[in-house]
Amino acid sequence: MTVGAVRVIAIARNTFVEAARNRAFWGLGVAAAGLVVSSIVASGLAVSDQASRVLVDFGLFAIGVLEVVIATVLGVILIYKEVERKTFFLVLTKPVHRHEVVLGKFVGLLGVLGVALLIMAAAWFVSLWTRGVSLSADMGRALVLSFMEAALVTSVALFFSAFATPVMSGVFTVGVFLVGRNIALLEELLAARKGPLV
Repeated sequence: MTVGAVRVIAIARNTFVEAARNRAFWGLGVAAAGLVVSSIVASGLAVSDQASRVLVDFGLFAIGVLEVVIATVLGVILIYKEVERKTFFLVLTKPVHRHEVVLGKFVGLLGVLGVALLIMAAAWFVSLWTRGVSLSADMGRALVLSFMEAALVTSVALFFSAFATPVMSGVFTVGVFLVGRNIALLEELLAARKGPLV
């Protein structure tokens, strides 16, 4: 293992611990538990033959949304806090390159997102199991894609947090996320439009 990789892993470990101690992370964990409970309630309100589908769809929706929210919130405030407390500059006085610091922060946040995903997925699987819904490989694939989406949002949030305030970074990150999520709709609207775009 190279010296640079060791430094990145050390920064990632520190980032993971710091993010796990963050109150925002635990608040979002409570929200995740609330969404799992509400998915059980929502499935009880559904038509009898659609209850399992509601439970599956609502669970995937809740996990996806919370992963993106966690990625945005933690990604936006992480580097800003480091710069504000001047610890970022202290780290840069050591024999560490800037890209190693940012990569370490990114890897640490991916670790936090992975743990959050595992906890939410376990709670979701338990709620599915209690309702007698069988698990499928598609559910696992959906969770992997949700993690990849959150990783992409994390990279965008870290990018914007390097030069903007947390509020503006959050707005920019959510904007990029919404555009990315709705790109097919935007293409469809542009294809349906006839005439100049003026």
